[in-house]
Amino acid sequence: MLYLLYKNSRDLHRDIVEKVLMSIHEIKSDLQTEQLHTRIEKTLAASALEEPDRLEQSAEAD
Repeated sequence: MLYLLYKNSRDLHRDIVEKVLMSIHEIKSDLQTEQLHTRIEKTLAASALEEPDRLEQSAEAD
């Protein structure tokens, strides 16, 4: 969208548009990384909750 604004406008300077687009890309990457970290944390938390149940079942079987 910013590219279209840049392409159709003489008021926007190319370097400003490039900086804005790069910032948007960096924000998107940061959000994807944060989302991945959240998924990993949730998986680890779920595994930790399941582990005591497994230990109890194993002890009962013995």
